[in-house]
Amino acid sequence: MFNYTTINERTIMKNTGLNLQKEIQEQSATDHIFGAIKAKGLADDTAGLVTALYAWSRPIQGIYPRALNKINHCIISFRDSLRQYYPQGEVQRGKEDYSDCVTRGFINELEMRMNYLVDKKIFPESTIYWLRIHDYFIDDRIVLSNRIPAIMSGTTRGGNSLKSVIEWIRKNGIHPRNILSEEEKMTWAEYHNRNKVTQQMLELGERSLNILQINYDKVYYRDFPEFFDNFYWKIFDNYIDSFDGDFIKELAQNYIFLGYGYRLIIHSQEKEEVITQEITDDQVRQAYMLRPDLQLEFPAWNKFYSVTRPHYTIYDWAKKYGPSEMPEIFDKPRHKTYIYNEIWRWIKGLITN
Repeated sequence: MFNYTTINERTIMKNTGLNLQKEIQEQSATDHIFGAIKAKGLADDTAGLVTALYAWSRPIQGIYPRALNKINHCIISFRDSLRQYYPQGEVQRGKEDYSDCVTRGFINELEMRMNYLVDKKIFPESTIYWLRIHDYFIDDRIVLSNRIPAIMSGTTRGGNSLKSVIEWIRKNGIHPRNILSEEEKMTWAEYHNRNKVTQQMLELGERSLNILQINYDKVYYRDFPEFFDNFYWKIFDNYIDSFDGDFIKELAQNYIFLGYGYRLIIHSQEKEEVITQEITDDQVRQAYMLRPDLQLEFPAWNKFYSVTRPHYTIYDWAKKYGPSEMPEIFDKPRHKTYIYNEIWRWIKGLITN
């Protein structure tokens, strides 16, 4: 039998990243409810659930028994059938706990969903190209920033609400992990240093809204079983399982959850032109005649991203083989896509040189 408690019944305690009081204050009668409106996104049947519970009781033979009625930590539901798409897992602390379990919950869910959409080729090719050229991939997997949404959504040492984080992501977009480093031995203050988030970083997130739209609806407890395999409570979070050392935990059937959670709805849209499509096949063929190494790295069907070396782009090629003025182009404070045509004008110039 599944168990939950209502917000009014809950005891608030020192937490690991969920600010329950803030979550209570931000609830709205206008929240979209799962099942009330048929909101459709990409591969909705793979959607997980972002919710909260108490962390953690001590596992008995690998299963975490029911804990006291105290909610303090954000988690996502786990499905064995989608195991290969979940993040590798990482602890939400350095020298101190970062108190950002809510942000990591939503980012974990987004990474799982987006990697599935890439692998199954559900995302349009232009969406995948855009994500690649803006460095959203690490080792051929989408890896998103935790720090930027954690900082900008207002996470404190007391944590944050579920609603604040997902609303910020919905309005401001997603960011690649490499854009802002997450070092292992940071203090809370170092990790949450707002001065490290630049306007250029925020602008990239805003531009991602032209490629992807992320919405959500509220899922009440009665519908939780739809987001778990075989009615077993398996969850994924950012603390290591003390039983087997991974980030997946199995809970007792009577474990207490928050009375609701959030389901993410992902749409792909193309409001931003993908500049790579402006290059004609004729230009590419002529460049290939002069530079066979260019054809090896960038076949005509994929005019930007190398198919032989992960994360090797036309920029890397142009920096290595281009004329002396090329570094000056790269020093200009503009997004990569804005200088893409300049690089191709140089390549086209090879034809007449």
